[in-house]
Amino acid sequence: MSTDDRQAIIKSLEEGHIDVGEALRRLESPPAERVEPLQRPRLWRIWWAICFGSGIGLAVIAAGVATLGGWWWLAAVPAGLVALLLMAVGVLSADAPWLQLHVETGAETWPKVIRLGLPLPLRPAAWILRHWPGHKPALSGTALDELILTLEENLSAGQPLVIDVHEGSGGERVRLHIG
Repeated sequence: MSTDDRQAIIKSLEEGHIDVGEALRRLESPPAERVEPLQRPRLWRIWWAICFGSGIGLAVIAAGVATLGGWWWLAAVPAGLVALLLMAVGVLSADAPWLQLHVETGAETWPKVIRLGLPLPLRPAAWILRHWPGHKPALSGTALDELILTLEENLSAGQPLVIDVHEGSGGERVRLHIG
């Protein structure tokens, strides 16, 4: 613990924000362990391009099917809509923060490690909450959209939000990484 940390604890004690027992606990507690952020696998870094490219490919196929004439347009319209959705998801997730879940099960057999990564489209979610509040009566009157936007602004690849729960040696370890 640095001298500045100790001085901040003593200042809080003097101002009456904490009691003597709490000050002693903070002074005697071991320093917090620095948790290294998870590295995004290469495939996850280019996920948006894969999604966007798949959307373009599906749009080209849908356009080709639509030119066949007859009832083929019934297959082309849903394929075109799915293509637009894929392209929108790709564009929106290009610079979105990611939620990564890394679970080390502690087991000797499969699965030893479980990994899951998803882009968090925080800006579109906040936009939807702000513009259609009537569809969610439980959320009307809340500032959930502002909370989501603040979370997005404060997250960065250099300073992610990391939650690390470790059950000791040989036990499970769960890491949640947002950023």
